[in-house]
Amino acid sequence: MLRKPRRRVNNDPISVPRVFTDDEVRDALLEHIWVMIRYWQNIEKPLADRLEGLAFSILAMLDGSSVAITGFQVIPAPHKEDAAFHKEHGENWFPYSKQQAHDIGGGLHELFHDVGRKLGYLPREEKVQ
Repeated sequence: MLRKPRRRVNNDPISVPRVFTDDEVRDALLEHIWVMIRYWQNIEKPLADRLEGLAFSILAMLDGSSVAITGFQVIPAPHKEDAAFHKEHGENWFPYSKQQAHDIGGGLHELFHDVGRKLGYLPREEKVQ
């Protein structure tokens, strides 16, 4: 997990609060995923339930619902030539953008079970009348 810097001693620049580096953020993300893997690995439930729980936990983390780490933007990153290729083949393509205009994060874990039901992986919810 991301660690707080130690207390500032004699104006030591290493201990001055600062923004995390890209490497530190990447390490924190991967460490958090491994913590979740270990958590779900040790739950006494059927494998399918544990895999679903792990996927849900990862999506919730990306959405910013974890108290241990910040949320992350999820943006498509197709090759620059994908649009031309798919257009030529009469197919739709993912948007290309260097900007963060196509962030799909923020509600992934809330949509997770709805998509599972839509794909037939989960039973449909009965409507309450």
